[in-house]
Amino acid sequence: MDEQSRILSYGDDFIDVTDPLTFVHNNYTNMSSEEIYEALYTNYTIMKKKLESYLTNKALDDTSLTCLLVAYTLLIVLGATGNGLVCLAVARKPQMRTPRNVFIINLAISDLILCLFTMPFSLVEITLKYWPLGQLTCKLVAGLEATSIFVSTISITAIALDRYKVIVKPSPEPCHPLRTLITLSLIWAIAFVLSSPLLIYRTVESHEI
Repeated sequence: MDEQSRILSYGDDFIDVTDPLTFVHNNYTNMSSEEIYEALYTNYTIMKKKLESYLTNKALDDTSLTCLLVAYTLLIVLGATGNGLVCLAVARKPQMRTPRNVFIINLAISDLILCLFTMPFSLVEITLKYWPLGQLTCKLVAGLEATSIFVSTISITAIALDRYKVIVKPSPEPCHPLRTLITLSLIWAIAFVLSSPLLIYRTVESHEI
């Protein structure tokens, strides 16, 4: 290949610039030098943007992919196991089913949903660098993930406030189950409202490279 012939390739997608002098002569003979420069610059800009888009969205290399898979697998397995054991312990021991422990169960359930139903999909998206499962699934997964995170955050806040009340302002009256149920309902309702924009506005966009 001579010095005037160059091929810049990236996988199956490539920008082929072969014999540029002949290319310019055949395509821009009847144009002024300014028009030729503008046309070539426009083509260069388009090809540069496509190449940058491709390099930004290309899949991960083997080393990064392996590290990512190991990290996500550990998080999913350990998170699901730990939160599952919490739910199992409360389910098998009636004495642990107190109104205050319900907040801990609520936290465990939200984290369990995050580990089992949203993290695997996030791993797929990060690994492939695109979303292959359609727009409806995209909305549902994003909404469920955000809801779980908000429920976890608000549940931790509720537990902290409850501990503060018990320590600083102790009361002989036990926590009423109905009040706890209302609080849990409010936690999930607030979390759903906060995550609803993802259900409405999140979309899957396609770009040609």
